[in-house]
Amino acid sequence: MYFESKISVSRQKGGSDQFYSAEHSRLENEVDESRKGSYTARNDESSSHESTTTFNYSLARGNHLWHSNAAFNIASTNDSYYSLVAEGFPFDRLDNLLFAAQYQANGRPTGDESTIRRIGYLYSGNYSYDNRFLADLSIKRDGSSQFGSDKRFGTFWSAGLGWNLHNERFLKNIEDINRFKLRSSYGTTGSLNIPAYSSLTRYIYSVSSTYFNELGADLNNLGNRMLTWQQVYKFNIGADIELFNHRLDLRLDWYRSITRDAVTQLTLAPSTGFSQFAENLGKVENVGFEYNIRYKLIDDRKRGNMWSVFVNGATNKDRLLALANRLKATNETLDKNNERQVVPNILLHEGMSQHAIYVVPSVGVDPTTGSEIFRTKDGQESFTWDASDKIAYGIARPTWNGNFGSNLLYRGIEIGVILNYQFGGQLYNQTLVNNVQDVNPRYNVDRRAYDLGWVHPGDLSQFTRIGLNTTPTRATSRFVQDNNLLTLSTLSIGYNFYKSPFVKRLGMRSFQLSAVTNDLFQWSSIDIERGTSNPFYRSFALSLRLGL
Repeated sequence: MYFESKISVSRQKGGSDQFYSAEHSRLENEVDESRKGSYTARNDESSSHESTTTFNYSLARGNHLWHSNAAFNIASTNDSYYSLVAEGFPFDRLDNLLFAAQYQANGRPTGDESTIRRIGYLYSGNYSYDNRFLADLSIKRDGSSQFGSDKRFGTFWSAGLGWNLHNERFLKNIEDINRFKLRSSYGTTGSLNIPAYSSLTRYIYSVSSTYFNELGADLNNLGNRMLTWQQVYKFNIGADIELFNHRLDLRLDWYRSITRDAVTQLTLAPSTGFSQFAENLGKVENVGFEYNIRYKLIDDRKRGNMWSVFVNGATNKDRLLALANRLKATNETLDKNNERQVVPNILLHEGMSQHAIYVVPSVGVDPTTGSEIFRTKDGQESFTWDASDKIAYGIARPTWNGNFGSNLLYRGIEIGVILNYQFGGQLYNQTLVNNVQDVNPRYNVDRRAYDLGWVHPGDLSQFTRIGLNTTPTRATSRFVQDNNLLTLSTLSIGYNFYKSPFVKRLGMRSFQLSAVTNDLFQWSSIDIERGTSNPFYRSFALSLRLGL
């Protein structure tokens, strides 16, 4: 039995500076010399403190073993930043903020701050009988300032059972079975993944608006004092297995979880003056399976020769079980806010996935007119695109995803390979829409825009007529494609000179040289450009490790 108390305090400061000279291409159309060149300065600051006190007690009697833990936790975090922009830098070398001619025209400093405070109580207990039967129980009471004044606290609990089959008489003497554990658990967890002040109605002073020399205040955030914890109820059953003198290692898990009081940023009509409102709306189900398998082809530790292969993966299917009426009503608002409809927007429907891609189904391009033919909800064909005809045509997340690879250590040579796979999901190929279907032929364009577009009556093409002043392509199933990927995510090669005589002569314990690269190649079922919206990079690193 013992007590333990920990206190941690941290404080961080950071900043960033971004300078564009007057000769930068982004300012080539600026005619006012006093505005050419810009400097953005930003400062960030964060601090936190946390205190945790725990009480532990263990009791062993014969084949019975009981361990208990009680804890009390209190924490606070604060984050803030401010940013300003200055203009007017006539020369490249005058890149200090002090050389600015003025602040940004019609601009002002921006910034924000957030403070979150938490308190929690925890009890957990573990019981074991003869290292065969296992049980555990935990209960936790948490409070957070992030939630409404009437819903600050949430209670969460979990219970689990385990059975070490390898310690039973009928399996204990089988040499090829080193471990065979069955386990199952059920419990609840809470989520803190919301902004600090989502539940508070906030005002901000408006320095540009005065009334009789008094400052005014604008409503900045619409609060919700009933905003409460999002709770996930999860049932899990799994197995941990080791076979053949620990050469084969398997971990299998099946789970079903129900998310209740899902925290949703509810989209509001522009007439309200707010774009969104945090609310507990909806009930979501997730069912999935995960596996992890590793096999040691060579396990000669005495000579330092080892070779293993591995594969892991996961699948998950989500479904919206229930939606509040207010959330159902937002579908119309979501469509209205996406006026151009050139990119699919999120829609929420009971019984469907949150990641469903909603588009109007396409029959194809009419060979006679070169126009797209759509299928309406009543099964008719039409040349008119209508948002009310949208259906869930795919899921924007893979059915399966995971990794596989190998690790080799042979006489000091070390090779590691990790490949990532995903298949079964869909993607709306916006790159194909922007760079081929809706391209402006007055500029340099993808060759497919000239070769594959409809031109004459009778042409069979995936694309409609490509030319000037054409109507933008709205969300259509014509560009929903299966998204299967295989990526060489990591490749490492190295050599450990631990057995080389010169290492000891130089007075070192170890000497290792290694090279690592990532994202070396990618195969995809979709011809799509990478880095058009989110940059990607390949890194090559060479490292030298010395042990003295």
